[in-house]
Parts: sequence; structure tokens; C-alpha cells
Amino acid sequence: MDRVGQDELISLGQDELISLRDLSVLSPYSQEYLSLAARKGLLDATKTGGVWHSTKWALNQYCLEHGRK
Repeated sequence: MDRVGQDELISLGQDELISLRDLSVLSPYSQEYLSLAARKGLLDATKTGGVWHSTKWALNQYCLEHGRK
């Protein structure tokens, strides 16, 4: 796996782990909110080097299941 800076992209083939900081730009949720969802197990995510990461697919699933109504 390649590590590039603080907001690294980790290539895993089809899905890519992206920092929650970068994913928050793609969603109506803040980085802090997504981190809370990850800690509660509501957002499929992993912590690497002290930074939470998830995928666009997992973020989309979270938004569909727990999105604002």
C-alpha cells in the first residue's frame, strides 16, 4: 500500500480507502460526524495510522440507510 501525505489514498483494487476528511467533502456530513458514525459501527470504516478511512461505496450506503429525511 502506498502512503501519500496526511490525506492518503490507499489503493485496494476496486475500492479505495479515502480519509474521512476527504469523504466529508462529498457528503452533507462533517469529518467529525463521520468519525462518530465509524466509531459506532454505523459507517464501514477502518483506522490506519490514527486516521479514519472509508470508501465512497460505504459512504453512499451510510447515506442511503441513515440519510437525512
